[in-house]
This record gives sequence, structure tokens and C-alpha cells, in this order.
Amino acid sequence: MEPVKGPFVKNDTLFFYKQLYVVDHDTCVNACYLERNHSSESYKRYMNAFELDLKRGKTAYEHYYKSLKKMYSKPFVKHDLQGLPKEWLPLNIYKGQSYLDGMSYGFKMISDSLFIENYMDGPLPRIIKSIERKSDTMYVITCHQGIEDKGNYVFTIHLINREKGVAVWKEQMLNTDNKPSYWLMVTKEGATNFDLIDYITFEEVEGLTYDEINYELLIKDCLILK
Repeated sequence: MEPVKGPFVKNDTLFFYKQLYVVDHDTCVNACYLERNHSSESYKRYMNAFELDLKRGKTAYEHYYKSLKKMYSKPFVKHDLQGLPKEWLPLNIYKGQSYLDGMSYGFKMISDSLFIENYMDGPLPRIIKSIERKSDTMYVITCHQGIEDKGNYVFTIHLINREKGVAVWKEQMLNTDNKPSYWLMVTKEGATNFDLIDYITFEEVEGLTYDEINYELLIKDCLILK
């Protein structure tokens, strides 16, 4: 059947699209909807997804960790986080509103010695070289060259909404011509301020097309996100 494009409301749920399939006389569903109930199983599952991915990706994580230990045999230096939150989730903007997305798993985690990013292949650890608090709204994390890196990574974190825990992350590899990457992130504590765009999938589906973000403008103006 052709997908029904929204947004539309059915049984008090806002759908962005919904499509039904008949497979072997069974009706299956592909749908994208807005989860407003922060006590729901889907919302709680997403909030705890990084911990689950760390468990599922344990083999990959241990492989990367052991490789780092071979590259840097000395004990990892422990750093003062200086108030920097430890867990971060990706945030997206759709038609001017900010949401979590059930298909976005670019979580980031900071310990006193390791910076961990979640990729398709599993969690990838990097050794923290330094953490600097430049101001009340700006932190800089420098990481030693990782397993597949061509140089040291620098992450500049600009807090643009302290009340909701929202920040723009700027990621750049030193000594390369690579352009910086930007991410809109929210602390795990602040994530509860935002609803979740989630999916019911029978087969692989594309996510929503999100608004383009002018990250430098966000940093400059410290815009208060909705």
C-alpha cells in the first residue's frame, strides 16, 4: 500500500507517515511517529541505548581498547571534567522544533581518561589528552591520535542552552585538511526536555529530512531552542 504521509493524528498519536504491508497474509507496518510519553518503553529504551550498545559492542570496544593500550603503554592520565556532563545524545530539528530521533545513535560519553563515540561498528574509545574549560559555556577536549586517526582530535563544546543542556559540538582532526564536523547534542539529563521521533519498521526505512542547521550562527547567537 502507498504510505500515508502526515503529519496526522490517530488514537492520540502524531504520525509523520505510516505504511501497511501484507506479507504472507499478515499485515506489517512501517511508521514514523512522535513519542510524547517519556515513561513509554520506546522512550526509556532510547535513553538507555548507549549502555545497551556498550554491552552489544563489547567485543569491538575491547578490541579498540586493547589496541590503544598497545599504542600508549603508560597509564592513562585522569582529568578533571570541570563540570562537563559525561553523557550526550544527538538532537535534531524538524520544522523548527527540536527532537530526539530513534534512528540516531551518535552518542558520546566522557570519562576522566577516555572519550567514547558510538558508531555503526560499535563504541570507539579515544584517550583524552586534555580538557580545558575556556568559559562557562565553552569546553575543549583534545584526544590523542586514535587507532584509525591521522592526527589528534579536538572537540570544542559550545553550551548554547545551559537550562536544557544543549550544545553545539565542533569536531576537528588536527594537522589535516579535513573540514570540521558539527553536531547538535544534549546531555542525558537535558534530553528529557525533548520528545522522541521513533519508528515502527518492518523493513529498513529512511528517517525524516531534518532542517539544515547553521551551527556557527547557533554558537554566535546562543539561540534558545524550542
